[in-house]
Amino acid sequence: MQRLLVTALIPFLLATAVGLVLLWPQGKNLDIQTGFPAKELKASVAGVESKVCPDIPGQENFTCQHVTVRIEEGEDAGDTFSF
Repeated sequence: MQRLLVTALIPFLLATAVGLVLLWPQGKNLDIQTGFPAKELKASVAGVESKVCPDIPGQENFTCQHVTVRIEEGEDAGDTFSF
């Protein structure tokens, strides 16, 4: 049984090794950007309010929160937003 399992896994292991070799990034100056350019700003939580969650099957026992945040620095200092 173990021999059969090992024999079945060999093609997948070889394909993984070949894929790593062929798809490995080349060159020293890779410009990898993730997400979007964002500036981190200091902020504080101005309030948290419990709310009834939307009716989602399987999540009847969850409690949802509505959070309000106040931006402390930058050009939008003093503004608040909620999520």
